[in-house]
Amino acid sequence: MKTHYLLRKSWQRAWLVSAVVSALGLTGCNDSDNNDASDGSGNTVVPSVGAANANKWYDEGEKQLVQNMALVENTQTAKNIVLIVGDGMGISTLTAGRILVGQTQADNEGGEEYALSFERFPYVALSKTYNTDSQTPDSAGTMTAMMTGVKTFRGGINIGPSVDYGDCTASQNDELVSALDLPRWRV
Repeated sequence: MKTHYLLRKSWQRAWLVSAVVSALGLTGCNDSDNNDASDGSGNTVVPSVGAANANKWYDEGEKQLVQNMALVENTQTAKNIVLIVGDGMGISTLTAGRILVGQTQADNEGGEEYALSFERFPYVALSKTYNTDSQTPDSAGTMTAMMTGVKTFRGGINIGPSVDYGDCTASQNDELVSALDLPRWRV
């Protein structure tokens, strides 16, 4: 059964790669070098934002650097921790959301420069997540990895990856130590 599953996944992966390569190949089919305000089909071509002033990017980078250098280290002890699993929030989804929200703002600069609320936090991180049996993770496996540091299978909560899904007896011998266990060990 596992072999059939792996073959099916290999076929799906090959199909996806073929589709992406084909789509990328088709994007190069436009031979027009016309950069006028109209592309001939009635569509308006939007000029590049900030193209006229390269210093804008240096100034914004310097401003951000000064803000980051002014951050004071927080040495207080946290009372609580909030971890959020943004299912389906890969880089491409965040980019699409950022552009959409940015384009709806009054000072619409194209949308790419807009920052979503959580992207403005003083400390942010990016994590690469996947399950041991799937490239697209679910919340159970993702949160298990975040809380234990161990990747596991889809649907596995605080259980190591060597246990088969649904094998409750084996799961009792393969529970992981999570961050939730740490306060109990505090002296």
